[in-house]
Amino acid sequence: MWTEEELINICEICYRYNVFIISDEIHFDLIMPGYRHTSLATFEEKYLLNSAVCTSPSKTFNLAGLQCSNIFIPDENRRRLFNKAKGFFTLNAFAYPVTISAYRHCEDWLTQLINLVNSNKTLVENFFGEKIKKEVVYDLQGTYLQWIDFNFLGMDNKALEKFMNESAYIFPSQGYAFGTGGSGFVRLNLACPGGVIKDALTRLDKALSELKM
Repeated sequence: MWTEEELINICEICYRYNVFIISDEIHFDLIMPGYRHTSLATFEEKYLLNSAVCTSPSKTFNLAGLQCSNIFIPDENRRRLFNKAKGFFTLNAFAYPVTISAYRHCEDWLTQLINLVNSNKTLVENFFGEKIKKEVVYDLQGTYLQWIDFNFLGMDNKALEKFMNESAYIFPSQGYAFGTGGSGFVRLNLACPGGVIKDALTRLDKALSELKM
């Protein structure tokens, strides 16, 4: 998570050099216990006018099918240019009431989701801590997407993908798809029942034991 001080420093640098900020905060509701999200929308006016803040209920409440999102553009001129460029689309009839209901009535559900993701995170951390004994699981501070470093296997990206899919029967997002910095990593979705994660880790354990490492 970016701290408020770090974000202010970034905003100040961008303001000074006239760099417009697009702040993608689509996962802003999904924060793990002990951490806090700071939105650019809470900063002083000079930074607000130099930014657009993007949010959506889709990740938090699994509403991607409604294609509903929000873009806050405080600067009137930039907002007008955005609309002129066909950047605004009318939402479908279901999006409005469902989004309102989600934010008004589903806080308990969100709390349960965060607790579930946090529990699954612990399962993954314990597995790699006990079986691999290497620091390969990145600290998950927000979202339900756990990054895991498999470079210790010494495989190239295609070999790692084949190993995950055909030996462990796990189909995570492959890190290389996100750029060269993701090479050797996988991104595992933790927003699922704990039993699914346990089964996946059992298959991974078996596949790893069959490797000649």
